[in-house]
Amino acid sequence: MDATAKKNKDFDAIKFSMNALADGHLKNNFGDSSNVKYLKIFPLVAALILLLALVNYMSLSTARATLRAKEVGVRKVSGASRKTIATQFYVESALFTCLSFVLGYLLCYAFKPWFLNTLALKIDNAFLYSPLVLTLLFGLLILTIVIAGSYPAVVLSAFKPVVTLKGIMGKQSGGVAVRKVFTTLQFAISVGLIICGIIIDRQLYFFRHADTGVNRDNVVMVPIGSSVGKNYPAFEHDVKSLAGVNSVATSHYAMFKGYDMFFSNGKTKNETYGIASLIADKNYITTLGLKWKYAPAPNIELASRTKTIINEAAIAELHLPANPIGSYIQSGDQRIEIVGVLKDFNFSSMQSVIKPLSLNIMNDDDPYYVKFGCNLFVKIKPHTNLPTLLASMQSIYKKYDQDAPFTYTFMDDAFNQQYKAEDRLAAIFSIFTCITIILATLGLFGLAAFTIEQRTKEIGIRKVLGASLASINTLVSKDFLKLVLLAIIIASPIAWWAMHNWLQSFAYRITISWWVFAAAGIVAVLTAVVTVSYHAIRAGVANPVNSLRSE
Repeated sequence: MDATAKKNKDFDAIKFSMNALADGHLKNNFGDSSNVKYLKIFPLVAALILLLALVNYMSLSTARATLRAKEVGVRKVSGASRKTIATQFYVESALFTCLSFVLGYLLCYAFKPWFLNTLALKIDNAFLYSPLVLTLLFGLLILTIVIAGSYPAVVLSAFKPVVTLKGIMGKQSGGVAVRKVFTTLQFAISVGLIICGIIIDRQLYFFRHADTGVNRDNVVMVPIGSSVGKNYPAFEHDVKSLAGVNSVATSHYAMFKGYDMFFSNGKTKNETYGIASLIADKNYITTLGLKWKYAPAPNIELASRTKTIINEAAIAELHLPANPIGSYIQSGDQRIEIVGVLKDFNFSSMQSVIKPLSLNIMNDDDPYYVKFGCNLFVKIKPHTNLPTLLASMQSIYKKYDQDAPFTYTFMDDAFNQQYKAEDRLAAIFSIFTCITIILATLGLFGLAAFTIEQRTKEIGIRKVLGASLASINTLVSKDFLKLVLLAIIIASPIAWWAMHNWLQSFAYRITISWWVFAAAGIVAVLTAVVTVSYHAIRAGVANPVNSLRSE
């Protein structure tokens, strides 16, 4: 291909490279290749959610150990071995897990269309029934059964029949310390995901509202193929004449959709500087609201192949004077004069720094546009009826090109399209965060109910002695709040580290503020207070006679 290109004088400077077709989706350097960044994040968060569910199951199974302690004691006295009892609890856990697995698979099937729509993916269902996926799912089922049943089986099968049958197991049964660890872990995961979700949302907000140096409001970009040919100036004139159009401009590439490369000679023979190159007409700068750092001299003719306009980043890249107007760039045998300098503006994604740029001005009737196509930029006046204007533009377009379809993109949409992978991440992360909060709350809800049930007589005695409802609530809540505060302390540095690394992939990024951790902590604390207070208040308002009558 290189050899063939060299035979054609129009393509002597083009180099070809190839990519494997199978690598086009995830390993492509252009377009929407950012999905690959999140292929490791989603399985990790899904694993954390599964871990929360396992923690809930193990925590509540051991918390209710006293209710089954006598059963274990009787079975042991009757001759059952610890292995037999452990097997029984494993079978129970396996039944729960299998039921959950079936329900999970059905939920997956039911929510799959919505999920794929959120990710903007269209894929076949067949992979769900492939041997590889079914084997992986079966392996996940076995792993879940082993983890879910391990701790309850070990704890419950270890009860001593003499102690359990006397009914004097006390608070040590069921692993109080382990349940505290489980509760702390649950809230640490929830707080960590809340922090991550807030930071992702703030970064996206920063992208949406950052000053990119380009006025994107009310600008429509219409791709024009070579089929319009020499009629393009007439088409542009007709569009400009529409009542709702403020101004029009022409560029080879749509904004945020690509650029060429321009190579300048370096100080040595083998040294070159590569900078981005855009080709546009003289209205491009005013239509998009680009700002001058050093404006061209009045009445100078900008439309020339031997003149160029650069941005601020190109001054440093090409080692030019502070005010380079009148300087020359040598590209091969061609000497190009710098006639103006634009302030830096983002012509590509804000994930990368602003590249050095050479903007070459060509008139809208230049043969280059006829041969390679172009894009028409239409700046629309405020308060214009958009559907009517777009219909008028389509009618004009069809007059000059009846074969190619009329398509258009708002520049705001093109800008936002660059961050659709981050939008998907934010959407899915919000769902994951809600699920983890619900799971952690359910775990705390069940654990608080059981803990307060064990302390019912203590609460009754305190109430008889004059304790208020507020003091009882404080007494019960403070132990759980200590665990939540510990979870916040554990989760905050881990979340900061993860998000700090994530933000490094963006050239322009926010700083992680202290209030993010405070907000996540407040959400966790309020969730815990509401959850525990529900049971504490129920126990506090109960008649103490009912809880103390057996004494």
